Amino acid sequence: MTMRRVASWSGYVRHLQVRLCSAPSGAVLLYGQNGVFVIDVDGMAVRVSLEGFFGIGASVYFWPGFSVTAVDIDRPFLSETGYRSFLGIGADPVAGLTPDEFARKVVAAYIEQELRGKPVMIAERWRKDRSGDG
Repeated sequence: MTMRRVASWSGYVRHLQVRLCSAPSGAVLLYGQNGVFVIDVDGMAVRVSLEGFFGIGASVYFWPGFSVTAVDIDRPFLSETGYRSFLGIGADPVAGLTPDEFARKVVAAYIEQELRGKPVMIAERWRKDRSGDG
């Protein structure tokens, strides 16, 4: 078997695992699953995308990396682009912490520590791009 066939076979297996094991859209997922869900952080709607076992750093860190996007593009968010990633989270394991609670705690800590409690408006350029008008 050539290396190309091995690579395509492993890609196919990964594709099947992701497709068959992903959480339903909008549902809070289990650790290890891929999925997208929305959380509320102090009145801010945040869309969370988690890549489970195949995400960046999944084999290195205990906690999964994830990205977030703004649900309400006309309200303050974590960045002026309406997007933020959280990778390489180094923290001790916490029993019983669900993926949505984990994401909520990370986002809340980011707002408190990095943004000093003050989310920022999404820049006009990015709001136009997201709305389809630009």
